[in-house]
Amino acid sequence: MTRPEQAPAGRVESLRFARLLSRFWEEGFSGSFRAQGRAGPSLTISKEILFERGRVAWAASDDPQESIRAYLINRGILRPEQWRLAQERAGNQHPRQSLLEMGFLSARELQDADRERVSGIILSLFNWSEGDYAITPSPLPAGTPNLKIDPRDLVLEGIMSSGDRDKVLEEIGSLDAVLVVRPDDLARASLSLPVELVELMAKADGTRTVADICAL
Repeated sequence: MTRPEQAPAGRVESLRFARLLSRFWEEGFSGSFRAQGRAGPSLTISKEILFERGRVAWAASDDPQESIRAYLINRGILRPEQWRLAQERAGNQHPRQSLLEMGFLSARELQDADRERVSGIILSLFNWSEGDYAITPSPLPAGTPNLKIDPRDLVLEGIMSSGDRDKVLEEIGSLDAVLVVRPDDLARASLSLPVELVELMAKADGTRTVADICAL
């Protein structure tokens, strides 16, 4: 029987999203993951993640609050007036290049904003409880930005941030499971995760069960 994370399409509620991201990484998957779900009685939201050789290249959402405009303005990186001026200059094109040319943002600021926004879109999918998804293998479309985000960093954050104890245990398997965090994974985690969580991960050295670690 095909597991949900191996099926080309299905229902979001039956999908183990963390395992899907892990499979994409392990298989070096290139293609897209699309999900559609209701955000209200009359509102449907669609999200798409593009992968290149297992890494996240790009992600998009038609939720206005997940747009690059909303991200930049809500965080005080850009003023609404600056966006309007860049949009007027860009005409029918996306104002990204105009933001750079007009000096409102540096290339580094825009790239950092893209990485955080794309990561946020992906992390939001860990909390989707209903909807449909489809997986399509394909090359990365020409001209698509490629952020090359390691999905493994998002898997742990997504599981932990869900606040769902049952979901965490589902991924772990059992409180009696003995886990081992590899040194390279621990080193990578230390670059993006809170110190307290990294220290907890370090306890998973192959000598303790999950219950033992939780009791420390």
